[in-house]
Amino acid sequence: IMAQEHPSYVLLHDRSISTDVKFLEFCPSMDLVVFVTSENHIWVQRFLSWQRLLTIMNSDGRVVSSIVWRPDGKVLAVGYENGSVTLYSVEDGEQLNTIHSIHSSPITCMF
Repeated sequence: IMAQEHPSYVLLHDRSISTDVKFLEFCPSMDLVVFVTSENHIWVQRFLSWQRLLTIMNSDGRVVSSIVWRPDGKVLAVGYENGSVTLYSVEDGEQLNTIHSIHSSPITCMF
């Protein structure tokens, strides 16, 4: 039995960010990526051009524990370690709604 050769891949672009990133999530419908920085700021950038579209500053000290896109890419749901979830408009960063939980466990996964 002959071993199959693995295809080689070529790096097309190399992008860097000026701060440490806790995690990121790619938009399912647009060329957008959201980063959560070590300071718990939220950055939305175009994936191909690397243009930053939105920065949501962490002004209240909450710690981001998860983030997920709405399927159409127009809203971000941000889960926090205190159990709350905040919805943000990607277009202008407006806080659309905050849901406060009766428990204080971190939000670790959202669909």
